[in-house]
Amino acid sequence: MKRRLLLARALMNNPELLIMDEPTVGLDPHSRRAVWENLAHLKAHDTTIILTTHYIEEAEKICDRVAIMDNGKIIERGTPASLMERYGGSLEDVYLRLTGKRLREEIL
Repeated sequence: MKRRLLLARALMNNPELLIMDEPTVGLDPHSRRAVWENLAHLKAHDTTIILTTHYIEEAEKICDRVAIMDNGKIIERGTPASLMERYGGSLEDVYLRLTGKRLREEIL
């Protein structure tokens, strides 16, 4: 409920720019879907949205452009479609391909 309240408060004045950090973390599936539907509506009405997310499938669906980060640095950016075409597979596959080796090395 707290996250939903924060989102509602951020949207009250119809902002031209909305910056969000992990807007759907901790939400149930219904609330997550409602948030993404609201963001899609804002996007369709020319609101610029910058967000961070670990839910790559959501970024693939809603984002016009993505930046893949590893250790705090942007390692690749582009449209989801261009990245998937360049590297093959889903956007999650692209992420794993670009960062997976390094992550496995850090775990070991």
